[in-house]
Amino acid sequence: MQFPRLYFSHFVLLFICYQIGRKLACSNDALNFLKENAIESTEFEKSNELRLALYSFSEPPAILLLNKHALNITLNFLCNLQHFSGALDRVLVFAFDAHSHEAVKMSFPKVKSVHYDVPALHQRFSATDGRYQLFQLLRARLCAFLARHFAKTRTVPGFWMIQSDTIWRTDFFNVFKLDSFPDEDMIFDSEGDVGLLGKMIAGGYFYSKSSIKNAEFFEEIGDTLMDYYVTDNNLMGKLCLEEFAGVVCGRLPYSKIVNWRWRRPETLSNPIDLPLFVQFDGGAGAESKFQVMARVGADFIAFDSLSEKPTRVQCNTKAISDGVLVNADFFSAASADKANPVIRFFHQSAELVCSVFPSLEYFALTKVFPFWAYYLVV
Repeated sequence: MQFPRLYFSHFVLLFICYQIGRKLACSNDALNFLKENAIESTEFEKSNELRLALYSFSEPPAILLLNKHALNITLNFLCNLQHFSGALDRVLVFAFDAHSHEAVKMSFPKVKSVHYDVPALHQRFSATDGRYQLFQLLRARLCAFLARHFAKTRTVPGFWMIQSDTIWRTDFFNVFKLDSFPDEDMIFDSEGDVGLLGKMIAGGYFYSKSSIKNAEFFEEIGDTLMDYYVTDNNLMGKLCLEEFAGVVCGRLPYSKIVNWRWRRPETLSNPIDLPLFVQFDGGAGAESKFQVMARVGADFIAFDSLSEKPTRVQCNTKAISDGVLVNADFFSAASADKANPVIRFFHQSAELVCSVFPSLEYFALTKVFPFWAYYLVV
């Protein structure tokens, strides 16, 4: 009896088939988890605590989502904001569990915080899993609710969505004044400043005016998340390019607010000249981000005041100009690229193709990236 010969190409094909099956299984599990824990924007209307908190703002609030696994980095972030007069008054902490809510209230009693219990988000989650998809869905539904709520009440013109894995070297609200964006319905941060990255949305920081069309924009993101294995920031970019519901999108300058992709130019040697806002949003866990931020001089919290139980923490008193981001080598252009090698290969290939055929950019950013890029990560 003769057995068929196996060639190297057979093993490659088998590996590819295995990867496709694994990725499809991951996406199926995530979507099933999402359907089991689905959230609608109308559910937020039932929270009296949330409504009362929203009515207390006279300026656009900055919404900060939180569960206990990101608590330490969030407390560090609030200590950072404490350096800027009035910044903490603009923050609304939206806590998914009682532990986080209590800890914030003990350490920052003047910061507005609401407890909106989401049992499925009590556990740790990371990009690509079902809980992360639920986090994205909740954010989209919450944004839809806020845009509609403020359009109805007219108490403030809009709201910011922000993240705690960020270093502020100055007051964000003084740098990005809304009167600088008179015609934009929404303002987003960017993945980069050149090529396709310059046209893609990072999604960590964004502003939305209070309007029904903006609510429809976020509802569309939530509905798409329910049906497809995608990321909300890629959907934001897609809908902005398509001008969905007539929404006009603007951008925060990448020179001022950067993310983990940013690399320090060789000509920049003084830490003072580093970007004003740095996001550590490259997929690492909250604790590892916390450790990295401490390494670059952004430890605004006294480590010995942290505890597993909710307790009042102590903030460091050092001035922002002293030591913050002093370790500029961390952002060196020579440092290793943190992007997944597969993503890096396909993205560079897409950049090359679009540089030769610029007309393909729209197709890539509205049809390909939003629905297929996520499968490269998982």
